Amino acid sequence: MINHFNILQSLPEGATLKMKGRYGAIYYKKDLSYIDIYAELSGVPQYQLLIWFKDISHWTYPSYREITQEEKSLIKDEIINYLEKEGISSDIYNP
Repeated sequence: MINHFNILQSLPEGATLKMKGRYGAIYYKKDLSYIDIYAELSGVPQYQLLIWFKDISHWTYPSYREITQEEKSLIKDEIINYLEKEGISSDIYNP
C-alpha cells in the first residue's frame, strides 16, 4: 500500500524529478495534494525526457480530486520552468 503521507512529506512544493534508470516520474506538489506523471528517457535527439502529461485528470493524492483546466495549465507551466532550470529538454511543449 502506498503511504501518501510519507510521499507528501518528502516532496518540496512544486515540481521534482525522480528517475529510476530509464523511467521515473515528475512529481508536482501543491499544498496537501500531489500528482506523479510518468516520464522516461527519450530515444530521439530533440528531447531528453518524454512526459505523459496529456492524460492527467486527477491528483494522485487525494485521488478523488479532479484536476481543473486551470490547475493543469499551472502544473504544466511549473514543470516547464523546473525542467528549463535543470537544463532538461522534453516533449511537454507539444499539445
